[in-house]
Amino acid sequence: SNSTASGGSVSYTQNGDSDQVGIVVLSTGSTNAAGRATICSNQQDAFVFGTRAHRFETNVTVGSTLSTAAETYTYEIGFFDNLAGTVANAAYFTYTHGTNAGNWTCVTVANSTSTSTDSTISVSVNTYYRLEVCVNAAANSVEFWINGVKRATHTTNIPSGTGQRVGIAVNMRKSNGTGLRQA
Repeated sequence: SNSTASGGSVSYTQNGDSDQVGIVVLSTGSTNAAGRATICSNQQDAFVFGTRAHRFETNVTVGSTLSTAAETYTYEIGFFDNLAGTVANAAYFTYTHGTNAGNWTCVTVANSTSTSTDSTISVSVNTYYRLEVCVNAAANSVEFWINGVKRATHTTNIPSGTGQRVGIAVNMRKSNGTGLRQA
């Protein structure tokens, strides 16, 4: 399903780009500093870690504009329990210019306590990245892969059990500026 707020939008194209087929474009809009666009599972409580292995994989790009101090956005990809604000339970990648020098950051969160690791992979415009979040069946390890290379393994702050359900999403949230941002 799609979710938008404050001028954000989600659009689709069948035409591929750089051998990418079935492109979804997330747009924050250009009229509000709180624009948000998301493509996600129908429910943000669809998955329970600790019952079996879970894996989320997608190809993403930030498009033609990076996040800046004047035009700030956050791009989040993976498993979440909340798309509109701070997550309490999650395992995901995130990018914004002001964290880890604009590198992809690997994050796990359980009961609002997080662990994060700098992937050391910088985000570049018009470049596709294959991102994978792999949670083992016991929910005691999460691996983060970028373009087929493991970048981090977390063994702490991993959500587990029915009280910490998550869904899947690709989420873009603007927090400063009114310029259009698309990914």
